[in-house]
Amino acid sequence: MCDSWPSQVDNEGFYKLLGVAKDASDCDIKKAFRRLAVKHHPDKGGDPEEFKRISRAYEVLADARKRAVYDEYGEEVRGWMDSSNPGGRCATCGGRRGGCSCLSCCSGRDEEPNRSV
Repeated sequence: MCDSWPSQVDNEGFYKLLGVAKDASDCDIKKAFRRLAVKHHPDKGGDPEEFKRISRAYEVLADARKRAVYDEYGEEVRGWMDSSNPGGRCATCGGRRGGCSCLSCCSGRDEEPNRSV
């Protein structure tokens, strides 16, 4: 297990960014994302960095498994949820994404982490 989890995690930032409640439905999250994406899309004169943040929030909150992990641990496990993470390794413990030891309770898998990283 990871011994360095912070006592306070930010598990509300993505919800605030999209302007939805933590108990928002998938449909509400999608509507909020689409509204903000149109407003902030770089092709429409919006800020590219803000569009990236909005897209990241939607990527996590639109996926039930990623959302459950985010609600529990916040963005501290970003490397695990990041689809661009090379090799699919957890940034926290080096385990395989979706089966690492620090997220075994949320991952839905029983894979052993790869400790050779």
